[in-house]
Amino acid sequence: MAKKDNGKKITIYTLKGGEGKTTLACAIALEGDWAIITNDVHSDLTTAIKEESYLVLDPHHPLPTKEELHGANIIFDPGGFLDERMIDAIKMSDYVIIPVTEFGKKLNTERFIASVFEIEQHNKNIVIVLNKITDDSAKMAKEELKRQKYTYPVFEIKKNEAFEIMLNEGVAISEIIKRGGLFKRWFSQVDTQLQKLIKHINQ
Repeated sequence: MAKKDNGKKITIYTLKGGEGKTTLACAIALEGDWAIITNDVHSDLTTAIKEESYLVLDPHHPLPTKEELHGANIIFDPGGFLDERMIDAIKMSDYVIIPVTEFGKKLNTERFIASVFEIEQHNKNIVIVLNKITDDSAKMAKEELKRQKYTYPVFEIKKNEAFEIMLNEGVAISEIIKRGGLFKRWFSQVDTQLQKLIKHINQ
């Protein structure tokens, strides 16, 4: 865990499964000096992240305090539920990222709205990520977010095979594109999108 300044703390959360929450947490963690804390004992992050860089909280394991985490860059990755420990994590976070796929579909949109409402009770520094998105659906999603008067920062992350390679090999996307050739051609755009998000949360 990093020991510089106060460290950054972010939470990635949504009520709906399948939105790419843990994949996004791994992608950010692999791009820098981040550790991940989760209350999901079945989390997939263990396949991509080195053991010394994550902590899985069993049901009786308390969340480390803000003082204990001082100086560390931490990504909190709650399972699909918020227990008291993860509410405390949200409260200490600099940003809370809400990923949403297929925004506009009834279930996705309802769960997204519910997630925003729940998080706003504890932290209003919200970032929206239109995840696994196409250009056309991103445009429609942004228009709908504007119509519903959400003013939070919005970032796009396209659906891309780079994330599967990242999870399987435990290698940052920025490192994958350095392989050149088709890797650079196919994955450069999603790397640029990811770096924009990381730049924002590092501010």
